[in-house]
Amino acid sequence: MKKGLLLLLAFAYMATVTNAQDGLKREEGFFWKYDDVNKTATVISSERWHWHGDQQALGNCHCYRDDVVIPEKAPNGYTVTGIGEGAFNSCDSLTSIKLPSTLKTIGILAFQLCTELKEIRIPASVEVLGEACLGASGIERCYIEDSSSPISIWDGGFVYGSLFMGIPGLKYVYVGRDFTVRNLSAEETGGPMGLFYQTTVEDVEFGPKVTRLHTGEFFQAQNVKNVNVGNVAEIPDQCFGECSTLVLVVINHEKLTAIGNYAFNHAYATGVNLDLSIYTKLKTIGEGAFMEANIMSAIIPASVESVGECSFGFNPSMRSLTCLAVVPPTTTTFGPVSEDMYKTCKLYVPEGCTDAYKAATGWKNFFSVETGIGSVKTEAGTNSCEAYDLQGRRVNGQAKSNGVQIIGGKKVIVRK
Repeated sequence: MKKGLLLLLAFAYMATVTNAQDGLKREEGFFWKYDDVNKTATVISSERWHWHGDQQALGNCHCYRDDVVIPEKAPNGYTVTGIGEGAFNSCDSLTSIKLPSTLKTIGILAFQLCTELKEIRIPASVEVLGEACLGASGIERCYIEDSSSPISIWDGGFVYGSLFMGIPGLKYVYVGRDFTVRNLSAEETGGPMGLFYQTTVEDVEFGPKVTRLHTGEFFQAQNVKNVNVGNVAEIPDQCFGECSTLVLVVINHEKLTAIGNYAFNHAYATGVNLDLSIYTKLKTIGEGAFMEANIMSAIIPASVESVGECSFGFNPSMRSLTCLAVVPPTTTTFGPVSEDMYKTCKLYVPEGCTDAYKAATGWKNFFSVETGIGSVKTEAGTNSCEAYDLQGRRVNGQAKSNGVQIIGGKKVIVRK
């Protein structure tokens, strides 16, 4: 009996020493680690490792539960700036979390396996999100609040995947600031660096402070439908590549200057009548940009200077491509569509430009080059602030004949 008591005391002493070495303190419902030099505090788990079923996981199972509010000040008065590695890992009874406006870092796997946590708001103060900090959680809605300062997001690559990968119920994400994505596996292999790479998210909105996206941002996103890209000037390479469920992408028509290579390759769920004519600052459309993207017809604005090889290729249902540029944009010998489309897809150009297009590299591949604008959509009873006739000429007020109607400076309708 005495021997057993001594063993228990010995284990208790070892645990006390270990905790003291780690700076672990439990006060007012949280485990804390204090930084006496900087006078800051971090919320941590009671154990670094634990067994979750038959697997070892970072953090302590069932450490926190129900509705949790993390204060801005720790019990000793230090400012709360961190959530440690695995701090809430496997807290499958945690139903809500409110993070303090003083928070700067959220550690690796911090909220992994929090299966009852449905929503999280990342404060504007946060500077770093650790690898898979939301991994395998029950998150349905995530908000990264607006800030003028960028946030650094670490992705686990082949180990943990992107930040939002492995969250099966994810529906909506708001990103209110520029961000950098660090994924060492992708950097080594040249793979996708996207924040939403292979995720199941459905709707994403980037706020007005977001000015750039990354290569493959949504590459192979399985369920994405609607995206508002904020104030970005460029849709980068493979941004929406292989997003076969895509329905709508909202882009600021006053900002867009470039659409990258394979940006919408194999995208869109249903047939699309693609009208880019409102993007009056658009200069380049990359190689394969809308290849195999269910495009039915397309209009290229007058501002475009270069169109990449096969940018609209392998869209067998596409019957018209309209280019409003007076000078044929540069393209390759192969041209803007695939070889199988030159007979079936008509090219429409501004009045007086047919000879130029028939002589231009790539464009001369079309069997039919005509003036005017190919039919895209019919919609009656609308008012417009700008109008163009079928030759692409601007007319005052609403067009009385068939033509392009620009509604509210944003929406474009082409009448038969």
